[in-house]
Amino acid sequence: MSSLNVERDLPGVKLLYSFGIFITFALQFYVPAEILIPPVLARVSVRWERPVDMLLRTVLVLFTCALAILIPELDLVISLVGSVSSSFLALIFPPILQILTFHTEGLSPLVTIKNAAISLIGLIGFITGTYIAIEKIIERNGLKSTEAFSSFMVQ
Repeated sequence: MSSLNVERDLPGVKLLYSFGIFITFALQFYVPAEILIPPVLARVSVRWERPVDMLLRTVLVLFTCALAILIPELDLVISLVGSVSSSFLALIFPPILQILTFHTEGLSPLVTIKNAAISLIGLIGFITGTYIAIEKIIERNGLKSTEAFSSFMVQ
């Protein structure tokens, strides 16, 4: 039995995939639009609200489309953003905030040591995760430039 070639055997898959993205994009984009658009609309007259709203939505969609085109390998960018933001939001900031917030109430030395240890582990994770993600990005881009150069030399 041969392997399934989706593009050849199921030509409607691309159409259904595109339709699914088209339908769900508005739902996924609702929250960012509701955060970004109202402050801008508050600065324009009532007459211009609808055209400005449509223009801003169009610009935001074109921006996300441009990002998708410019970053074809999103996995490496996601790992970089994840290593930076996750370590800060989950491991570094909360213990520091607890120390800063409750230091006047007399935190026990054990809690302070625990918070410092958690922040230190988060800092180590941040440094190693960021280093590895950047290293992988450089490695993959280096391979592409080498492949492009070698294919140019063969021709």
